[in-house]
Amino acid sequence: MTRRVEFAKISLVFLAALCLYTATLLPDVLPADAGEFQLVAATAGVAHPPGYPLYTILGWASVQLPIGSGPAYRVNLLSAVISAATVVLVFRSGNRLTGTAWGGLIAALAIGSATTFWATATQASIRPLVAFFTALCLDSLIAYRDEPAESRDRFLLLFAASLSLGLTHHLSLASVGLISAVYLLTVDPSLVKSPRRWIRPLLAILPGLIVLLYLPLRGAAGALQAPSDLSTLPGFLEHVLGQGFRGDMFAFATAEQLPTRLSLLPILLRFQFNPALLVAAGLGAVYLMWREHKSALLLLGTFMLHTFVVLTYRAPQTVEYEMPAYVAMAILAAAPIHALRDHKPLVRTLLAAVLIAAGAANLANHLPSYVALTELEDTRDIVEPILRDAPPEALILSDWHWVTPMRYLQYIEGVRPDLEIRYVYPIPGRDYAQVWLELIEAAVPERAVVVTHRFTEVEAAGHTLSPLSAAFLVDQDRDTTVTDPLEAELGGQVMLLGTDALPTEGWPGRPLNISLAWELIAPQENETAVFVHLVGPDGLLWGQGRDRAYPAGSLEVGSQQIERFAVTPYLHAPPGQYTLVAGAYQPQPDGWSRLTTEDGAELVPLGVVLLHPWRYPPASMHPFLLPRPVGAESTLVGVDYDNSVPGQLRVFLHWRGPLAGEDILLEYSDASPLQTSLPLSEEPGYLTTVYDLPAGSQRLRVSIGGKTVRLPDPSPGDLYLPLGGEVALVGLDTPDSPLPSGSDATVIFQFLALRPLPYDRHVTSRLVGEGHSWWSQEDGTPALGGIPTFKWISGSQVTDRRTLTIPANAGSGQATLYVGLYDAYSGEPLPVLDERYTECAGSLPVATLTVTNP
Repeated sequence: MTRRVEFAKISLVFLAALCLYTATLLPDVLPADAGEFQLVAATAGVAHPPGYPLYTILGWASVQLPIGSGPAYRVNLLSAVISAATVVLVFRSGNRLTGTAWGGLIAALAIGSATTFWATATQASIRPLVAFFTALCLDSLIAYRDEPAESRDRFLLLFAASLSLGLTHHLSLASVGLISAVYLLTVDPSLVKSPRRWIRPLLAILPGLIVLLYLPLRGAAGALQAPSDLSTLPGFLEHVLGQGFRGDMFAFATAEQLPTRLSLLPILLRFQFNPALLVAAGLGAVYLMWREHKSALLLLGTFMLHTFVVLTYRAPQTVEYEMPAYVAMAILAAAPIHALRDHKPLVRTLLAAVLIAAGAANLANHLPSYVALTELEDTRDIVEPILRDAPPEALILSDWHWVTPMRYLQYIEGVRPDLEIRYVYPIPGRDYAQVWLELIEAAVPERAVVVTHRFTEVEAAGHTLSPLSAAFLVDQDRDTTVTDPLEAELGGQVMLLGTDALPTEGWPGRPLNISLAWELIAPQENETAVFVHLVGPDGLLWGQGRDRAYPAGSLEVGSQQIERFAVTPYLHAPPGQYTLVAGAYQPQPDGWSRLTTEDGAELVPLGVVLLHPWRYPPASMHPFLLPRPVGAESTLVGVDYDNSVPGQLRVFLHWRGPLAGEDILLEYSDASPLQTSLPLSEEPGYLTTVYDLPAGSQRLRVSIGGKTVRLPDPSPGDLYLPLGGEVALVGLDTPDSPLPSGSDATVIFQFLALRPLPYDRHVTSRLVGEGHSWWSQEDGTPALGGIPTFKWISGSQVTDRRTLTIPANAGSGQATLYVGLYDAYSGEPLPVLDERYTECAGSLPVATLTVTNP
């Protein structure tokens, strides 16, 4: 009966986890590593080092199953199954450690809802197997401790097999293996004196070694992506040991760099778990160190050693490499239940209820993001048009992000087999843009070239880049035939020819992609810029894209251009109809002058766009745990404040609709209330309204129809500056001024993800002296390179530290600090979605520092 009950519990946990991950499974082909894993699994190919043979074999087997929409979906589904099995193992470990299923449920909820674990459970990834073998090792060792001596050996056998398969899958499990070996000798010192007990565990290592044979066998067969020397011993060792990364191990284990790297740990953990689960794991670790040293050695030792290795490893995606540590932390979160095993059942039950609620809250907070990710613009919509529109026999030069899904479509679905798709990889010590330029110039004389990156260095070398879907065609005129023709002359200089597939609906904060064709009809004596804006029924600007400027003399009369604009509506744009407009301008002695039509109009209407409210709640620094009903239908779900403009407090109110257009009073301090009305929105969803109050306003209250909600008090340092519809700058810490020239200025930015981000964005930070006399810049992946933005979900808070070196010859004066985000592949900046900063193309001035030159 006990075994039946145990089986029923395990089955229920597995099915619940599988349903969760299947419901949020990404349905199709994916970019970067995920796309490569889908490709090699479907073709029995070879992945990048260390090759992942076990994962590839399992992926190939899953592809053969007649389920889902295709091979890409089935490889994604494999991750869901493995992750659900991992949740079961963590549940069982928590159960064993605490002696109760409540402890198992706490541990299962903690790992199952962790941000990165959930993300990798819904897409093709090798991380689920890393987590699975970590959990299997820990579970078998916890069982080994509790079992009587005569039945321990079967768990030792299970541990040896799981560690062997885990190590040959990914060498990062070496840290788990090292701690496990010490733990085993601590729990059972007699192992040293009983060599005969080693025989079966040593034999259990063989499956992991046998799996490695896949690599030379497939290399000899010429499998897709297999290195030419993979079937030789040197080539095999080079690949499976990842010797190309050997210089990265412990690269940051120095006295100068280690403290900075350790500062990343709280960010990584808070990224995964809510504060209640982190406190539970901390208390669990303290209790085990006090009362159960052996369990502390296994769980806390695994966490600490693996974390040290990961934080000192010079590689991106630290957030994923930390997966074994998350598994150990989830089990530690259940340990407080064990601490109360001798207390009254009521106390233990109450603590279990609190921790289960914490795990459920972590799950509930993350769920909307993973549901939203299944509905966002998918990879196929981006890369398939590039392949379809590319000229015959063209060479496509691509970064890793897009090369793998394009190869998947080409090899698996037969899309455009005439094209050559080449990965442009970074070369240490070489400027990446220069690598692209050399490849472009070598290929352009012989064939058509398409690139996925837009480098200014390429255009500065005299090459033209014309939009081709989401990519660019090099040195060839694009066909400017458009689906929505238009003839609008501007100032006798520019003729707008029309747009292609103009969008008809959108959402605040989400870019509207517009292709605009135009022609130069007079000699270009001045720089000419073309733009597309979004205008509301009130005639005001509600969104804009990056203007496209052409230097004087760069275009010939009669030349036709087609430009791609990403026009992003402001986050507080109310639902309704808006007009997309285009225009052009040129510099004049006293500034810029817009070119006008014969009727004197500066803006040419292109089409109408209907904006909808968001279907998911907005991220906020002050979300209400319980939404606050105000008025007849309106519900307030959060509030944010921004003090970035001197003398002004901007208030962002986040609502859940539908909204009835009710009158609203915004009361503050002792001043007269601000009287306005909410937008009318019959469509359910979420939207934001914005109000500007005097700086220092306090005691804010929102009233509708006699119902009043008190808002949290703002603080002087509050920031909420949206960059695109993706990220808001919500915190800033700068060094004390004055700063001597030649010194380092360390600035710390705090970012909030406004929605789940499937794209890779880089942070740019610049310190610019007066009159642009000098500048210092540092760009890159956020959080010391450890948490790429495509791992962020709605509500993720990420701290980003940047060190800017002031030149030794910098003169005394003021320096302005700028920050922004841009797409890592196209270089396109995320627009500043704040009409107070419309002149800021892609970065915000956020602080002024004083520099002295002694």
